[in-house]
Amino acid sequence: MSNSLLILKSLLPSDEEQRWDYLYSYFSDQYITCDDFDHCWKITFDSLPSQECYIDPNLMKGLDWWGLSNIKKIPSAYKLRNKGIVALNDSWTLYEWLRWFERTDKKNFDKLTIIHLDEHDDMMSPHLLQKNEGLFDFFTNDIVDFTSRKVFNAIKSSSIEIGSFVTLFLYFLSHRNIEIRHLGQKLHEDRDSKNYSIEVTCNKKHKLAPDYKRPVCNFIDKKSGSSSSNLTYKFFTSIEDAFDIDTEQPILLHIDMDYFCNRYEGCSDWKQKKNRHDPSIDEILTTCPYRFSVMPGKKPMIKRRQPK
Repeated sequence: MSNSLLILKSLLPSDEEQRWDYLYSYFSDQYITCDDFDHCWKITFDSLPSQECYIDPNLMKGLDWWGLSNIKKIPSAYKLRNKGIVALNDSWTLYEWLRWFERTDKKNFDKLTIIHLDEHDDMMSPHLLQKNEGLFDFFTNDIVDFTSRKVFNAIKSSSIEIGSFVTLFLYFLSHRNIEIRHLGQKLHEDRDSKNYSIEVTCNKKHKLAPDYKRPVCNFIDKKSGSSSSNLTYKFFTSIEDAFDIDTEQPILLHIDMDYFCNRYEGCSDWKQKKNRHDPSIDEILTTCPYRFSVMPGKKPMIKRRQPK
C-alpha cells in the first residue's frame, strides 16, 4: 500500500545521503521517495518494486512456487490454514494470533506460551502513535485496537512491520501471564538460558512525529533487576529445552524460515560475513524431521520435493 506524508525538513538530515540512510534504517522493507515540498519533504512509502531490493537471486523461483508474479504484492501475500497462517511477511502472524484470541474462551487458561522459532525476536517498535491513551496508525491516522480487523489494516499500511508484531501483542495483553520461549541460532546467543521480564510501555518517541510515543519492549534480566510484569522471555539454542513446556495450556507457535537459514540478513555484502547462519539445503532437510519430532503433538511428515 502506497502512503505519502509531509514531514518537516527540520526532522530529517539536510545531507541527501544521510537522509536516505536515516529513512531506510527507520522503515524496513519499503521503497521510499522524497520530494521537496516547501518547508517539508513529501515522503512516499511503497512496496519494494524489484528483485534486486530483496538480494536473494532465487526470489522469482520462490514466488513462482507460491503462485505470485507481482513482487510488489509480497507484503500482502498470505494464506489462511485451518489452524494457522502461511505468509511471506511474518507480520501477518499477529493477524492470525488475533483471530485465534477472538474465538478463544479467555477464562479457560491461566497462561499463554509463545514458541518463537526465529533468528530475530520481532520485538521492535511498530509505527503506532499513542494519542489520548489509544494507538493510531502513523501512515493513515486510523485507530488501532486489539481486533483482527484493525490489525489487518495496520499490517496493510505497514505501520506494523516485520520485526514488530510481537510487541503489539504483548502491549495489549500485558495483564495476562505470557511466556515467550525464543528458539534461535546465532543472533541472540548472548541471551542463551537467561530469564527476562518484559515491560511494554509507550515511552519511545517517533522520530518523524516527535510529539507522540510508540510501544516499546524493555528487557529486564531477572538476575540483576526486578519487575512486576506478567510477561517473561527466555532464549534457547536447544530445541529440547525450548519445548519443555506445559501442553495443558494454550501454545502459539511462530516459525520464521530464517531460523533454518539466515543467509542474507538483508545485507548485499552477505558473502563477506564469516559467521552467518547459512547451512545447505541438505543440512536443513536432514535436521528438520528431528526438530519437528520434539514438538508437542503429532509428528509431521516431511518430504523433499525432487526436481523434475
